[in-house]
Amino acid sequence: MKPLLILGMLGAIGGAVLSVMIRSSLKEARLEKDSLNRASLALHDQVREQSGPITAAQDSATETEKNAKNEELSAKALATEAKGLEDTLAATKKEIEDIGTKKQQMQEEITRILGSSGTPEEILAKIEELKKENDAKVEEVEQNNKEAEVAKKAAAESQTLVTRLKAQQNDRAKAIALTSRTGTVSAVNSEFGFVIVNLGQNQGVSSESKLLVKRGNQLIGKLNIVQIGGNTTVADIVTKSITAGFEILPGDEVIFENSPT
Repeated sequence: MKPLLILGMLGAIGGAVLSVMIRSSLKEARLEKDSLNRASLALHDQVREQSGPITAAQDSATETEKNAKNEELSAKALATEAKGLEDTLAATKKEIEDIGTKKQQMQEEITRILGSSGTPEEILAKIEELKKENDAKVEEVEQNNKEAEVAKKAAAESQTLVTRLKAQQNDRAKAIALTSRTGTVSAVNSEFGFVIVNLGQNQGVSSESKLLVKRGNQLIGKLNIVQIGGNTTVADIVTKSITAGFEILPGDEVIFENSPT
C-alpha cells in the first residue's frame, strides 16, 4: 500500500507543478499579446497621423491637374474663337470687295445706258424708271408663279382623281371577272367538313377570296379557304352558313362572293 500512496502523492505534486507552469505560460503569453496589441495601436496611430498630409497632398495634386486641364480647354476654346473671328473678318473683307466691284459695275452700266453726257438728275430719273420696270416685271413673274402653282395643284388633284378612278375601275373589272368565273365542288369530306373545288390560283383564287356554294338559284353555304393549288382549292365548310335542309354535294356550283361595285 505504501508504494501506491507514494505514487499517488507524486502524481498530485506533479499535477500541481504542471498546473502552475501552464498558468505561468498563459500569463506570459497574455502579457506578450497585450504588448503586441499596444504596439499595433501605436503603429495605427502613426499611420493615421501621416495619412492626413498624404491625402491632402494627393487632393492638391488632383486639383492642380484638374486646373491644368481646364486651362488647356480654355486655351483651345480661345484658339477656336480666334480662328472663327479671323474667318469672319476675312469673309467681311470679301463682302466689302464684292460690294465695291458691284458698285463699279453698276456705274459702268449706268454710263453705258445713259452715255457720258447724262446729268445726275437724268441718271436718277433713268434709275427710277428702270426700277419701276423691274418692279413691274417682278410682280408679273410672281403672278405667273402663283397661277402656275394653282395650275400645278389642280393638275395634281386631277391626277390623283384619275388614279383613284383607274383603281376603282380595275377593282370593278376584277370583281366582274371573278364573279363571272364559276367552278364546282369536286369532292366532299363530310367527316372532316371540307371540300375540294376545281378553282385555284390560275382562276384568280387568293387567300382573301370568299367562296359561296349554290345549287341553281339556292345558296347552300359558304367556304373558308384552307389551301390553294394551281387549279384546285381545299376549303372548310362554314357549318353555320349552311341553309337549313341542305348539304353541300359534289357537283354543286362554286362562285366568288365578290360582286361588282
